Amino acid sequence: MLRRWIANVACGAVGGLLATTAWAQERSISLLPPVGRPSGGGVVTSTPSEYDPAILQSPYVPPLSGGTRPRGANLPLRTAGPGGIVAAQAETPMEAPPPAPLTSSEPVPYSQAPVISLELPQLPDWGCSPVGSVGNLLGICSEPPIPGDVEDPTWMQFEFLIWRFKDATLPPIVTTSSPASLGVLGQPDTRVLFGEEATLPEKFGFRIAFGSWFEPTETFGLEASYMVLMNQARVFEQRAYQGAVLARPFFNVNTWTQDSAPFSNPIGPAFGPTDGGIIGSIAGRFQNVEVNVLSNHCRGHRSRIDWIYGLRYLSLMESIDIKEALVVPVDGVGLGGTGFFFHDQFDAKNYYLGGQVGLRAEKQYGCWRLGGTAKLGMGYMYERANIQGGTFLSSPTVFWQAFPGGFLALPSNIGRYRNDSFAFVPEIGVKLGYEIKDHVYATFGYNLIYISNVLRPGEMIDTRINPEQLGPPAVPLTGPTFPEPRLRETGFIAHGVTFGLEIRY
Repeated sequence: MLRRWIANVACGAVGGLLATTAWAQERSISLLPPVGRPSGGGVVTSTPSEYDPAILQSPYVPPLSGGTRPRGANLPLRTAGPGGIVAAQAETPMEAPPPAPLTSSEPVPYSQAPVISLELPQLPDWGCSPVGSVGNLLGICSEPPIPGDVEDPTWMQFEFLIWRFKDATLPPIVTTSSPASLGVLGQPDTRVLFGEEATLPEKFGFRIAFGSWFEPTETFGLEASYMVLMNQARVFEQRAYQGAVLARPFFNVNTWTQDSAPFSNPIGPAFGPTDGGIIGSIAGRFQNVEVNVLSNHCRGHRSRIDWIYGLRYLSLMESIDIKEALVVPVDGVGLGGTGFFFHDQFDAKNYYLGGQVGLRAEKQYGCWRLGGTAKLGMGYMYERANIQGGTFLSSPTVFWQAFPGGFLALPSNIGRYRNDSFAFVPEIGVKLGYEIKDHVYATFGYNLIYISNVLRPGEMIDTRINPEQLGPPAVPLTGPTFPEPRLRETGFIAHGVTFGLEIRY
């Protein structure tokens, strides 16, 4: 009995040890790296479903996306011949064993694994929509859209400007005629020398701009620019010439007729002939500052359309300055050697601040690039007027005397005034660029800016004058109080050509 029990225990222990060893061997095989193929020949007898570590087809290469290595992936595939006998082949470095037919129970070697095509996430279509697109209507973004990265998301521009202002509208400032007409308007031989429609000279200036897209798809960006047109003035100068009269025309409110004040008259009034001259100048300066947000509407390989949303600040400052000199010659009667100097100054300053919206289109033709811009701004216009004048008297007995009021700027209209209003500021522009070097473009363009209402100095001049205010005041003013301050608004245009360089990086 005891002997039988000891024998049963011994048999159970041996059986358990053999089972544990077989299980451990099976588990360790799947985790060990593949072994090399023996160099010699030999015959291995096995069933076709077994794996032989002596025959290696290819090592396991994990997929690029990572993941867990499957069980048995590093084992070679056994290929069985007739009767389940497989002959181990000699090593041939350049040849691989022929592929075996695959069954559902066998792992797939890496060399015979099917090609897996990964479906990339669908990127948004940044091209023109097929219906209702501004780009399709203009034929700009008709080619296939591009959804990816761009090469030059940042740009910098520098431009030289040659622009012109709308001509200034002035009343008649200086006239000439024969001594019989005395330069009075409406007389047959009276001509206007300075005034009415005054052509202003070209304005020179520059514009700089910086911008960048914030993301590779170029759907959102920012741009800032500054522009200035320098203060080039038109100057009129006229001195007396033989046998002619130079005069300042005005409307006499006391007699309600046209009148004049000659400052150069060869015959002269009761105190003798007079001699003199006049200098008049019209100057102006224009500045523009913009900060815009850019939003892409559509984009193709060679063209694009962007929306523009931003703020615009601009200032227009103009002035008219008139200096007149009248001298009574020494050989005159009464006031010989006396000189009168009249100074009139009219300044108009306009400051605009408002929002704007617009479109910008661009199309590439090889090394050429053609673009256009249209904007519409609405905002508040702050208008400021300043009228100043003075008379200076010099005689043999008195060196200098100064009195308020000149000829057109008199005590009745001298002062500072303001007027505020709502204004529209549209702008259009075209630009042609040529790539002279990688990322560097030479550009040529044209721009036009219109301001619906501004205050200009020529509109501030009132030629209705009470002559009792002219010259040094001697008696209290009687009659109508003229001239009056005039704050007439008018439209304004600034336009011209641009030459510049643009760098994209």
